[in-house]
Amino acid sequence: MQLETTTLYYSSAPGSPEVSLAALSLPFRQIRYSTIQRNLAALSEHFTWCSLSFNPQHNLRRIIQCQTQQQKRKGYFFVILDRDGSFVGEIGVDAIFPYQQFANVYYWVDAKHQGKGLASEAFKLLQQWVQSNLFLKTLQIRMDVSNVASQRVVLKAGAKLIDVTRNYQHKNGRISDVHTFSLEL
Repeated sequence: MQLETTTLYYSSAPGSPEVSLAALSLPFRQIRYSTIQRNLAALSEHFTWCSLSFNPQHNLRRIIQCQTQQQKRKGYFFVILDRDGSFVGEIGVDAIFPYQQFANVYYWVDAKHQGKGLASEAFKLLQQWVQSNLFLKTLQIRMDVSNVASQRVVLKAGAKLIDVTRNYQHKNGRISDVHTFSLEL
């Protein structure tokens, strides 16, 4: 399935924060990079693709890696746009296991746009897209137990806490407990 780079896949329901999703692609490279730089400390704590030394070349490689995964049907990656079409974050499914009908979900929202319900709306839109295009039965979401805002997002979507991994070692050496949530589609 080829994702068009300019296609907006969904818009939110009336009365909720308005967001749209568009395929992550090279035209978003600069705004994505500057947004990541603004949120670098937080993002580098949670995502293996992001480190404190994240630079424009890392950004380009990550976008190309995402596009390659999309071509191989191993992951689908979207930018989150607000009602004005401004880049506010990213969401996607990766580690797709078609025989088990299962995939992981990741997302992040620029700190200056957090607390507005945008992540919840983007999650709903991604859930709709997955149900229409991938025919999976389960989405899994992992997060640090201290990430209360993200827990609210997945609980609001109907996910259930299925596991707590104690003393998980993150890529930066930090140790913390991690929640795993499951959302049946």
